[in-house]
Amino acid sequence: MSSPRPISSHIGKTVGHLANLGKQCRLLQQIDHQLGQLLPPTMAVHIQVANFREGCLVLQADSSAWQARLRFQVPQLQQQLADCPGLGSLQTIKTTTRPQERTAQTNTLPATTQRRLSRETADILRSLAQGGHLDPRLNKLLEHIAELADDEHSC
Repeated sequence: MSSPRPISSHIGKTVGHLANLGKQCRLLQQIDHQLGQLLPPTMAVHIQVANFREGCLVLQADSSAWQARLRFQVPQLQQQLADCPGLGSLQTIKTTTRPQERTAQTNTLPATTQRRLSRETADILRSLAQGGHLDPRLNKLLEHIAELADDEHSC
């Protein structure tokens, strides 16, 4: 039987993954912001960045009609976005349509649902942040997320 290992040995691995995830989120937000500036305002509200990986930028449209309009913009967008920070490796832009869920009973679109963070999860995030072993910026983000969960439960 192996001896117990301190939790910090497990958290260290997680921190690296969280840092990479945070970095990817910030990049996607920057691209999404830039995209909003490049597209016509009436189109921009219907298009969002879904992913950027290995030189492929995936843009998601609200409907197939908006996706069709977006496809006409792709060559121009590819030239304009190639100059954006973090997109130097941009090779292709793919377009998709955001999937629409339908409920089985009524075959209608469901009401918008928000994912809620449990108090237990908020406490775990707060505990990680207060442990003092993480990057201060990550601690601040974890605290902020935990506060959002507290705000949801206070209503």
